[in-house]
Amino acid sequence: MDITKQSRPRVWIYAPEESGVGAKLEAYLKSEDISARSAKAFPDSFEDISMAIICDGGVMSPRFKEIERIRACSDIPIMTVSRSCDEIYRTVALDKGADICLSADSLGRNEFTARTAAMLRRYLYASPSPSPVPDTIVNGSLAVDRKRREFYAGGRSIKLTSTQFGIVEYLMENCGRVCSIEDIYQSVWNETPYGVHRTVVDHIRRIRGKIEPDPHNPRYIKAVFGVGYKMERAIS
Repeated sequence: MDITKQSRPRVWIYAPEESGVGAKLEAYLKSEDISARSAKAFPDSFEDISMAIICDGGVMSPRFKEIERIRACSDIPIMTVSRSCDEIYRTVALDKGADICLSADSLGRNEFTARTAAMLRRYLYASPSPSPVPDTIVNGSLAVDRKRREFYAGGRSIKLTSTQFGIVEYLMENCGRVCSIEDIYQSVWNETPYGVHRTVVDHIRRIRGKIEPDPHNPRYIKAVFGVGYKMERAIS
């Protein structure tokens, strides 16, 4: 799985429990020429690490504080691999800063390596847009600052994870247009969408909780039944 010809990305796998999952994931990645290390302790720095994978027990034994610890100092992709990856766990993990949550019980080697490679490509080697784009996108009281990767609602800075920012940025770019679940996923995750409905819906739910005055009656991000979502244009 050729990610880059110039360097090998480094993946750090946090596996504090003796479940064997961390060692298995490390072996998967090394077989694809991705430098990976499974460890029970945090590294001194994430400066030379390209991606973090956190192995935990899901809703019964989560590692949410560890997700927050990484996100506080780094913007690298974070994947969780859990024994019980239910909706409650995913909702909290995504809110804390994870980019994707996978179930260890049903996780196959091919899916895991493909998703890891796609996340690394998106983070490390994404090509710049071929056409000029504005540094700031404004829609009424909402604003996206591309250079600083910051989002504002009503003049107030809203803290979004890297993935949440990508979704909002894409919807703002396509303001007023219906964006399918597949289009959103392909644009933000930079991989072929397959069975991704739940992943996108989980992220949209968390975004609404941060930017909507009433998340249960959204004003900005509207669902279009059977298709996807739309960022409503502000009325002048």
